[in-house]
Amino acid sequence: MRGFKQTGLSLVELMLAMAVGLLLMTFVVQAFVANKSTSRFNEGLSEIQEGGRYGIDLLRGEIRMSAYRLDPSTPPIANPLAGTDNGGLNNSDSLVISYQGDVGEADCVGGDVVVAAPGMITNTFDLRLSNNRPTLFCNDVAILPGIDNLQFEYGVDLSNDGAANVYLDAGAANMNQVVSVRVAMLLATEDNVGSHTNDREYTLLDPDVPVGPFADQRLRRVFSLTVVIRNDNSNN
Repeated sequence: MRGFKQTGLSLVELMLAMAVGLLLMTFVVQAFVANKSTSRFNEGLSEIQEGGRYGIDLLRGEIRMSAYRLDPSTPPIANPLAGTDNGGLNNSDSLVISYQGDVGEADCVGGDVVVAAPGMITNTFDLRLSNNRPTLFCNDVAILPGIDNLQFEYGVDLSNDGAANVYLDAGAANMNQVVSVRVAMLLATEDNVGSHTNDREYTLLDPDVPVGPFADQRLRRVFSLTVVIRNDNSNN
């Protein structure tokens, strides 16, 4: 019976097999890195979207409460709206909102609970650093991190028809004529999840005063809205 001779791989075949294996491994690593980057990017988008929705909803609700009185026959509230212009962190604005609360109601952070109606509730919103991140504070309590800038403009009714004729900064607006408030906030992710350095400039409310660029790879997005003040603070 004729025998068969068994031989191993030649050097060329071995090198070819190694090259193919390395190529496949490179593809696997690149796919893993790409998937991880995409996952971090999507998580970053979700982070700023959730933060933006929360911040906008919070400020919308509070601004609508401005000048609210349990009993409209009581005297008007002194300074139901107040604010500063470009005086805060990163040249951001601040906003102070006052209104009457019923028994059991509290301020934006659950403090200063009203024990006898009508009780005055005052909420002050501004930006400060917390854990090295720009953060929205209310009454000295951190409530929303990752806000790089916060701006307000005040809609002033010059024709006494209940509608805003012009939007002005806090220093220029007569707060007794304010019928609406514009809000804009710039949110950023906690981590560098972008693929390149962020060199954009962002417009919040004033196109002549852009914000940025930033020397990082964080994702950013501007959230804005206009809130109509529903409560009449005039004498009855």
